[in-house]
Amino acid sequence: MIEWLHAAIGDSLARLEAHADEIELVNIDEFTFRAFMMASIVAQRPDAQLQAEWKKYDLLVQVDGKNHLIEFKFYVLRRTFDLDGRPGNWKGSAGSKNEGEFWKNIQKLHECKHNPIDGRHMVLCCERESTRASRYSFEKSYGAISPDEMIGQVVNFESKRLRCFWFVIR
Repeated sequence: MIEWLHAAIGDSLARLEAHADEIELVNIDEFTFRAFMMASIVAQRPDAQLQAEWKKYDLLVQVDGKNHLIEFKFYVLRRTFDLDGRPGNWKGSAGSKNEGEFWKNIQKLHECKHNPIDGRHMVLCCERESTRASRYSFEKSYGAISPDEMIGQVVNFESKRLRCFWFVIR
């Protein structure tokens, strides 16, 4: 296990939860989570070099002479509202579209041709519970994923309202 990344995910999740207390859970997003991750990685490893949006990957982290790619997925259910206050559409809910995007990114990391890449990681952050009744849930979509031919390890992190999955890709 890569200790600096493990610590950065845990720290970022705690920071995100505190941030959600200030601005409401529905107003946090993937970009904020990634920014917290980048700040925490540098706090853990001041010698780390970071490049966001590196060659179609969310983040490249270079540390100890090794290159790590990290993709992020972030799912929080939010409801939009029209200007007059009427409820609008739902956004970010669990479902087949988000699952498809997730597995597409797992495949992209698994098949990455850039060399040398020493670590390939997917960090997924999602709401633990949804207030919307649905046959889908983030827990059903991602909670039972275990190591296979593409995923070498799964590590879970939980906070009051959020859950992170760290998938180490083969």
